[in-house]
Amino acid sequence: MGIPYAIGWTYGLIMVVIYRANGQLKNMAAKDALTGLNNRRCFDQVMSCFIDESQSKGQKFLVILLDLNDFKAINDGYGHTFGDLILVNVAEAIREVIREGDFAVRYGGDEFVLIMSYQQGFDRELMLKRLRDSIEKKFILKERQVRLRVSIGSAVYPDDGRSMDELLFIADHKMYQEKNERLLVSIVI
Repeated sequence: MGIPYAIGWTYGLIMVVIYRANGQLKNMAAKDALTGLNNRRCFDQVMSCFIDESQSKGQKFLVILLDLNDFKAINDGYGHTFGDLILVNVAEAIREVIREGDFAVRYGGDEFVLIMSYQQGFDRELMLKRLRDSIEKKFILKERQVRLRVSIGSAVYPDDGRSMDELLFIADHKMYQEKNERLLVSIVI
């Protein structure tokens, strides 16, 4: 009686370990290791789900693309470790702004993408302002005062596009348009 019990117990323990390891591997595959936000691989799947659900329910959603201005200068001037700390702080700022059910991704380097439900009464401009204010606030990091600048572009499904590529193209175009406008303002002043 003892040997079958020990074999069964061992088998159960092995299954629990495999189940937990599988869950951890799935989480690692979907998360950016530095920021803890979702990664680009996960983004493609989630964007498809948002499009499918929005088509079936006739709802809108907002895609926001943001890029840290002059981030290369931070990495070059203070080192990549300092740059990594900046990215972690930006991820935290994004988490402070997004709502439950919204989706945030570190898209690559210093670019982030957010997907947000666009329900009646949703104020797109207020959300973009809150996001900008959260990221561009002054903070102290490693005894240095840091103030980031961010460029933001957005697109609404289905008004601006009906595919992931169309939405990202529009958001990217608007982001670079804003980046150029803000650069001109800073040069003129």
